[in-house]
Amino acid sequence: MRLIGKGDLTSLLFIPVIGVLSWFSSRSKDALVRCLAFADLRLSGRKRQRSAARLHQALADRVDRSQEGAIIEESFYEFWREPFSWKLCRDEKAQVRTAEIAGLDHLRAALDHGKGVILWESSVFGRRALTKHILHANGVAVCQVHAEHHLGGLLTGTWVRERVIRPFFDKCESVSVSETVYVPRSPSLTFGRALAGRLRNNTVVCVAGDGRDGQRLFPVSFLGGTALFATGMVSLAKATGATILPIFCVPSPDGGARVIIEA
Repeated sequence: MRLIGKGDLTSLLFIPVIGVLSWFSSRSKDALVRCLAFADLRLSGRKRQRSAARLHQALADRVDRSQEGAIIEESFYEFWREPFSWKLCRDEKAQVRTAEIAGLDHLRAALDHGKGVILWESSVFGRRALTKHILHANGVAVCQVHAEHHLGGLLTGTWVRERVIRPFFDKCESVSVSETVYVPRSPSLTFGRALAGRLRNNTVVCVAGDGRDGQRLFPVSFLGGTALFATGMVSLAKATGATILPIFCVPSPDGGARVIIEA
């Protein structure tokens, strides 16, 4: 295992920044995120071009030039907002307690069924970290499932990431989830059995539905292209009788956040 890899120094720099900003107001925090997103947008020409190409692929001629710029700018903002959502400041903690959860009745009905729930979130669409804070504030205990090499949007594989960066993100996540488990890359069925046991105990399990880690990937037409979706959680739901509920967290009109649990 390498000692340190590309991007590790940036991540190490962000750890104290995330901690310090948790003592600031949400307005100050948001101002910094806006500045970072603006700088990234202006300096990352190649990333901006890729974003524009993907937007055209997905929406074809349904957006004009001004709409395209606004969408790309907001996508950069959401990208930078996510890491700072791992550790909330005081007024953000108050906001998550009053955030709306649309479709909470879907979750309650599934739990009444008694065979567990798989909340299917997205790796890239919506505010993933904030979702768990809002669920926790509303008394929903979640078992979070990550790929073995997941790390707050990064990939593990170096000593620094395994021994310094991952423990930091695990500690941050432990505030909003009851348990974090990692999917091993090996084809062993042990993990599947362990997760099935949690579902039989009527646990709420949260996992990325668009994650690329799995023994079998199924191609689906998606946003003007073809995306690969792992079939493992669907197979697990069929085997255990657990209910799959797609979940998203999006900005609300008042500047806060809104969680949507689909049927």
